[in-house]
Amino acid sequence: KNATKVTIRAGREFGIKVVPVSVRDVKELEYIISHMKEDGFGAIIMTPCFYTENFLTSYILHYANFYQIPVFCHSPGLVKKGCHIAYGTSGYEQGYQASHIAYKILRGTPVEYVPFERAYYPRLAVNESALTELGVEYNRKFLTFVDEVFR
Repeated sequence: KNATKVTIRAGREFGIKVVPVSVRDVKELEYIISHMKEDGFGAIIMTPCFYTENFLTSYILHYANFYQIPVFCHSPGLVKKGCHIAYGTSGYEQGYQASHIAYKILRGTPVEYVPFERAYYPRLAVNESALTELGVEYNRKFLTFVDEVFR
């Protein structure tokens, strides 16, 4: 929920309307994605969520590509699966960082004394072929700022 709040706040700062959506099933997911353009929405922003990552990601990417909606993800690993653009860390890096936090707690450090840690090395990743299939035009110089480009 915090990731969603941060995303909404960041959107406001850049003049982008971010609307959180939750779905009950894949049928409802397709309905929402199929009506996004006519409802005035131009992209999907996936924030970290266990349910989304483990069950819905492939459906989101499938329907988004079918209905020509770009998807922005939170992990470069999702770009390999067809997400258009991602900024964040890999699941491995998140797990590695989480293991250090868990170690502190298991060694007896009270949770309230374990500091919040941001991701150490977030990377910007782009799926160039997915953007091309979507018909997204961009300045190729943009790729010089990208950490990972998948073709």
